[in-house]
Amino acid sequence: MAKADLKKWQELGEQTKKVQKELFILLNVSNETNVPKSITNHISKSITGIQNYKWHAEDRMLKEYPNLDDEALNIFYGKQKEQLHGN
Repeated sequence: MAKADLKKWQELGEQTKKVQKELFILLNVSNETNVPKSITNHISKSITGIQNYKWHAEDRMLKEYPNLDDEALNIFYGKQKEQLHGN
């Protein structure tokens, strides 16, 4: 399997953080709208899926780049780029 460029890993991390944030917002809005639990469970499963994706993607990234420093943990779990730069 081809090794991904570190910049691509950073893009993946930013996108997954955005998706996860939006799913939490969707879950909150659904709960406030009294959408039945049987329906909001699909959102919860999506959140779990994104969390699993992040875990596996980070594991793969660290195998491809074993010498990354602790800052690399922010790629999938740290603040979003806009938050880091105050935008």
